[in-house]
Amino acid sequence: MAGWILDPNTIYVIKAAIHVTSSISTPDIKFSFQISQSPASDGELSITKTTAGGAITGFVTTGISVTRIEPLIGGEATTLVLNANLLTHATLESTLDFQWAQNTSNATPTVLGAGSYIEVIKA
Repeated sequence: MAGWILDPNTIYVIKAAIHVTSSISTPDIKFSFQISQSPASDGELSITKTTAGGAITGFVTTGISVTRIEPLIGGEATTLVLNANLLTHATLESTLDFQWAQNTSNATPTVLGAGSYIEVIKA
C-alpha cells in the first residue's frame, strides 16, 4: 500500500486495522511505514494485536519507521490495530508507504483479509 502524499512540517494521525491469517504452523508478518524525504519524521506507533478467539496478545509502542515483526497463530485470523501520530520534518512534500510481508519466507501465503484499512488524517 503506497502513495499517500504528506505536506512538509505537518502533523498526521494514522489509524489502521490489518486483518491477516495464514495456515502455516508458525506464521508472522513484518511491516513498516516508510517516508520518502529526510529528515523524515518523528512519531509513535501503537500496536494492539487481537485474535479471532478474542485474546489481546500485546500492546507495543514503537517509532513510526521501525520495522515490526509480529508472530501470528497458525490458521487463526489476527487483527493488528495500528494507531500512530506522525510529524513530518522535511521541507519538501513526502510520500508515505506502508510495506508488509512474511518475515519467514514460506510458500503458503499470509493473507490480507477483507475489511482491512489504513486511514491517514491531516491534523
